[in-house]
Amino acid sequence: MTHQKLYEMLEHDHEEVKEMFKEAIDNEDPSKFNEIKKELEVHMKGEEDFYYPKAKKADEDLVEHGIEEHEEAKSLIKELDKLGKNDGQFMPKLKELRDSVEHHVDEEEHKLFPKSKDTLSDNEEKEIAEKIEEEKSKMM
Repeated sequence: MTHQKLYEMLEHDHEEVKEMFKEAIDNEDPSKFNEIKKELEVHMKGEEDFYYPKAKKADEDLVEHGIEEHEEAKSLIKELDKLGKNDGQFMPKLKELRDSVEHHVDEEEHKLFPKSKDTLSDNEEKEIAEKIEEEKSKMM
């Protein structure tokens, strides 16, 4: 197994959540929020617990920035949880979460992933991918 699997898996998660946001926002459908929330929570936990600690050796500043962006997303998720889905602020706040996540994904895929591909061994990447998959199966 090469590093391909780890990055393909993370990028697949990114694409899935982008599609969920698109569907929710294009259709003005706040009912998709719980699905988006679950996907983000599982993905962020996997990155924070398994990928980021190893990726720090590739670029500690980018990893710290990624963690800050995760915290921003978690904060927006909490705000959305407090708002009723019929609240006039719900969809604008969901769009804010989408924009935040898309910015984070772009930085991660174009800055951090290339650096960690050059730094992490195939074994480390394989181990990270396996741990993330195991964590996902527990949480989903």
